Amino acid sequence: MAKSLHGFSPSEVKEYKSHFASFDADNDGFVTASELSLVLAEIAKADPKFKYDEKDVKGYIAEVDKNKNGTIEFDEFLDVMAAVKSGKGGGFAEVYKKKKELIEMKTDTGGTHSLAVEEVAAFASHINNILGGDSDMKAYLPIPEEGLDLVKRVADGWLLAKFINLIVKDTIDERALNKPKGSKALLEVQKQENLNLVIKAALSIGVKVTNIGATDLMNGEKNPWIVLGILWQLVKLHLLNSINLKNHPELIALLEEGETLADLLKLPPEQLLLRWFNYHLKAAGHKKINNFGPDVKDSDAYLTLLNQLDKKTM
Repeated sequence: MAKSLHGFSPSEVKEYKSHFASFDADNDGFVTASELSLVLAEIAKADPKFKYDEKDVKGYIAEVDKNKNGTIEFDEFLDVMAAVKSGKGGGFAEVYKKKKELIEMKTDTGGTHSLAVEEVAAFASHINNILGGDSDMKAYLPIPEEGLDLVKRVADGWLLAKFINLIVKDTIDERALNKPKGSKALLEVQKQENLNLVIKAALSIGVKVTNIGATDLMNGEKNPWIVLGILWQLVKLHLLNSINLKNHPELIALLEEGETLADLLKLPPEQLLLRWFNYHLKAAGHKKINNFGPDVKDSDAYLTLLNQLDKKTM
């Protein structure tokens, strides 16, 4: 282990541990063939051009597995990282690079959400739609749906501040923000002040911003996964905010035996959505799901739901 760690700084080792964890689904310290198969399936879903079979899975394991125990361990994973850092690497290194392109966030219901190119485009489209009528956003919108222009537009804090205030009104007093004047960009210190307010506000409405600072957001091009991780949480909050009894009184149908309306009102939006999903799955004779992660990864539940909502979909 010590030999494999040679040359890596503590921060690099910490980063690589998080990357290794994205392969090691059960967090037991070993990447098995079945876990690697899940990663390859995830990559293939995001990139239809990516093809693989079971022989490839065994080949990738054998390429990295120096102690021949049939799995990939962290020290062996670090050997691959050393090769990648030096500009080398075999087939598994390419898998790692593709996996790294999928930005992941853990959901409250226990799943893992991966952001592919299509989802980044969807974020840009969503922001264009909801903030397009704001006169303060003319210099920021529309955001191109291709590429990572999205992560560059958050650098001075204004776009994120507007988004947060749309989710929860007046979370940020916009008078406290440094505002660009004409074509003159804000100074770095002014951007940092804005982003510090944004991070504090995001935390107050339930966004996870652990170990994220203003500098991370100012340098979005270097840290796209950080910016996109925050945006994913904000998009989710914005969409889930509409799931309530005021907007959808028909949700009363989701009351279970022995529950009161007050009990239902206490459920967070994501749990209401999960209950609604299971309500329709039950009507279709499908088994219940417990999360929006592993339980729906084969898309069977989604197909059942779509067919239940509209028989013409299948």
